[in-house]
Amino acid sequence: MSKIVKSMTDVGEAARSTQKSLKQEVQLTGDTVHMGHELIYGVRTLGPLLAIALLLLIVLEIQWIVYWRRKLAATK
Repeated sequence: MSKIVKSMTDVGEAARSTQKSLKQEVQLTGDTVHMGHELIYGVRTLGPLLAIALLLLIVLEIQWIVYWRRKLAATK
């Protein structure tokens, strides 16, 4: 009789362990989805800022070229 009780206890512990594992897996999946959303929001924010910085860099480069062209033309 005690073997049956021990087997039932072991099965109950295994079921609780499986249930706990499944809950943790669901929580980790939710956390992973949340991190994905944060990544998308970061890209949405950082993308336009990088585009503006690139545009300003291009404008500055053009101004630099025009400045040196005028300066070299004035020295000749």
